[in-house]
Amino acid sequence: MTQATDKVLQLLHDGEWHPLSELVDAIAPMMAPGPAYRRMELGRKAAQRRRGAPVTTRQRGDEQTSIAAGQRVAARSVVRGLRRRGQVEERGERLNIEVRAIPGGSVP
Repeated sequence: MTQATDKVLQLLHDGEWHPLSELVDAIAPMMAPGPAYRRMELGRKAAQRRRGAPVTTRQRGDEQTSIAAGQRVAARSVVRGLRRRGQVEERGERLNIEVRAIPGGSVP
Protein backbone atom coordinates (compact mmCIF):
# COMPACT_ATOMS: atom_id res chain seq x y z
CA MET A 1 0.00 0.00 0.00
CA THR A 2 1.09 3.52 -0.64
CA GLN A 3 1.28 6.29 1.93
CA ALA A 4 -1.75 7.93 0.34
CA THR A 5 -3.79 4.71 0.57
CA ASP A 6 -2.79 4.28 4.21
CA LYS A 7 -3.75 7.90 4.97
CA VAL A 8 -7.22 7.48 3.39
CA LEU A 9 -7.87 4.29 5.33
CA GLN A 10 -6.73 5.96 8.57
CA LEU A 11 -9.09 8.89 7.97
CA LEU A 12 -11.96 6.47 7.31
CA HIS A 13 -11.15 4.23 10.28
CA ASP A 14 -14.02 5.67 12.34
CA GLY A 15 -16.58 4.12 9.97
CA GLU A 16 -18.36 7.45 9.39
CA TRP A 17 -19.13 9.04 6.03
CA HIS A 18 -16.56 11.67 4.99
CA PRO A 19 -16.76 14.14 2.08
CA LEU A 20 -14.58 13.04 -0.81
CA SER A 21 -13.12 16.55 -0.96
CA GLU A 22 -11.80 16.13 2.60
CA LEU A 23 -9.93 12.98 1.63
CA VAL A 24 -8.59 14.48 -1.60
CA ASP A 25 -7.38 17.59 0.27
CA ALA A 26 -5.60 15.38 2.80
CA ILE A 27 -3.67 13.24 0.31
CA ALA A 28 -3.19 15.52 -2.73
CA PRO A 29 0.07 16.97 -1.34
CA MET A 30 1.45 13.40 -1.19
CA MET A 31 1.14 12.97 -4.95
CA ALA A 32 4.36 13.46 -6.94
CA PRO A 33 4.39 16.84 -8.73
CA GLY A 34 6.10 15.63 -11.93
CA PRO A 35 3.57 12.98 -12.92
CA ALA A 36 0.73 15.26 -11.79
CA TYR A 37 1.95 18.04 -14.10
CA ARG A 38 2.41 15.69 -17.07
CA ARG A 39 -1.04 14.16 -16.57
CA MET A 40 -2.73 17.56 -16.65
CA GLU A 41 -0.66 18.88 -19.56
CA LEU A 42 -1.45 15.81 -21.69
CA GLY A 43 -5.14 16.23 -20.89
CA ARG A 44 -5.08 19.96 -21.64
CA LYS A 45 -3.36 19.45 -24.99
CA ALA A 46 -5.71 16.60 -25.93
CA ALA A 47 -8.71 18.82 -25.17
CA GLN A 48 -7.28 21.56 -27.37
CA ARG A 49 -6.84 19.07 -30.23
CA ARG A 50 -10.42 17.78 -29.83
CA ARG A 51 -11.75 21.32 -30.05
CA GLY A 52 -9.63 21.97 -33.13
CA ALA A 53 -7.77 24.76 -31.35
CA PRO A 54 -4.03 25.20 -31.78
CA VAL A 55 -2.06 23.41 -29.09
CA THR A 56 -0.45 26.05 -26.92
CA THR A 57 2.25 25.94 -24.31
CA ARG A 58 1.69 27.07 -20.76
CA GLN A 59 2.59 30.59 -19.78
CA ARG A 60 5.24 31.00 -17.12
CA GLY A 61 3.67 30.58 -13.68
CA ASP A 62 0.86 28.28 -14.80
CA GLU A 63 2.80 25.17 -13.86
CA GLN A 64 1.63 25.33 -10.24
CA THR A 65 -1.98 25.31 -11.40
CA SER A 66 -1.37 22.17 -13.46
CA ILE A 67 0.52 20.49 -10.63
CA ALA A 68 -2.21 21.19 -8.07
CA ALA A 69 -4.96 19.99 -10.41
CA GLY A 70 -2.97 16.87 -11.31
CA GLN A 71 -2.38 16.07 -7.65
CA ARG A 72 -6.12 16.27 -7.01
CA VAL A 73 -6.83 13.95 -9.96
CA ALA A 74 -4.23 11.47 -8.69
CA ALA A 75 -5.68 11.65 -5.17
CA ARG A 76 -9.14 10.90 -6.54
CA SER A 77 -7.65 7.89 -8.35
CA VAL A 78 -6.39 6.53 -5.03
CA VAL A 79 -9.92 6.59 -3.58
CA ARG A 80 -11.36 5.10 -6.79
CA GLY A 81 -8.85 2.24 -6.52
CA LEU A 82 -9.93 1.53 -2.96
CA ARG A 83 -13.54 1.43 -4.12
CA ARG A 84 -12.69 -1.04 -6.90
CA ARG A 85 -10.93 -3.27 -4.37
CA GLY A 86 -13.99 -3.23 -2.12
CA GLN A 87 -12.35 -1.39 0.78
CA VAL A 88 -14.52 1.74 0.65
CA GLU A 89 -17.95 2.67 -0.59
CA GLU A 90 -19.28 5.93 -1.99
CA ARG A 91 -22.66 7.59 -1.95
CA GLY A 92 -23.93 10.80 -3.46
CA GLU A 93 -23.43 12.46 -6.80
CA ARG A 94 -20.85 14.71 -8.46
CA LEU A 95 -19.89 17.40 -5.94
CA ASN A 96 -21.57 15.77 -2.93
CA ILE A 97 -19.81 12.42 -2.84
CA GLU A 98 -19.18 10.88 0.56
CA VAL A 99 -16.91 7.94 1.30
CA ARG A 100 -16.58 5.48 4.16
CA ALA A 101 -14.68 2.31 4.85
CA ILE A 102 -16.75 -0.81 4.33
CA PRO A 103 -17.53 -2.24 7.76
CA GLY A 104 -15.41 -5.31 8.38
CA GLY A 105 -13.08 -4.35 5.51
CA SER A 106 -9.31 -4.33 5.72
CA VAL A 107 -8.63 -1.05 7.52
CA PRO A 108 -5.29 -0.70 9.36
